[in-house]
Amino acid sequence: MRLSAEEKNHLFLLALKQPPAANKPEMIHADVQTVVQHFLDHWADCPAYVTDHKWDVLAWNRAACAVFGDFSAMNGKERNAVWRCFRSASYRELLVDWEGHAKRLLASFRSTSTCYVGEDWYKELVQELIEHSKEFQQWWPRHDIMGTPIGTKSLLHPKAGLMMMEHITFQVYDAPDLKVTLYRPPPDNNTVVTLAKLLEDYQDTNSLTVNSS
Repeated sequence: MRLSAEEKNHLFLLALKQPPAANKPEMIHADVQTVVQHFLDHWADCPAYVTDHKWDVLAWNRAACAVFGDFSAMNGKERNAVWRCFRSASYRELLVDWEGHAKRLLASFRSTSTCYVGEDWYKELVQELIEHSKEFQQWWPRHDIMGTPIGTKSLLHPKAGLMMMEHITFQVYDAPDLKVTLYRPPPDNNTVVTLAKLLEDYQDTNSLTVNSS
């Protein structure tokens, strides 16, 4: 019986009361990633990126690089949101309330990764963080669970200074293991001007780099 991914999901829900684990997400990604990248680029003034079921950042826009670092220059581990949160010193310094963010992220990661606990990438990531992060080692056994909340983050950017950013995360319908996270400064907040200046400087710097190469 030939069924679409949506039909298979519906049958699993009827029979087992839970959806199946995603089947070969990379096959779906190839069809949607170009469109998603266009969406990210459209939001040129708002940092935005896409993560997959492993919490790896797969796509991003220029604004995301200006605020969070150049994803294209990062290796695979550095582009993993969970690894970066607990192992990157620069990312820890960027977040004013790093502890609050890290606890929420960890609870969200646990809630979305339950069906992958037997996979090598999951076991390797968790084991490395247990060995090298005292906070992860302390918080992981708590088994906290939560979704991905809408909220506001305070960032202390090394070049732009203090910035306040609202953020929202939503799923890509045709590839539900893909999540788009979008940041924007609150209206009438000084961050509107600060972010605009940061993006202008970032674009100028990268243009000079390209022209000199």
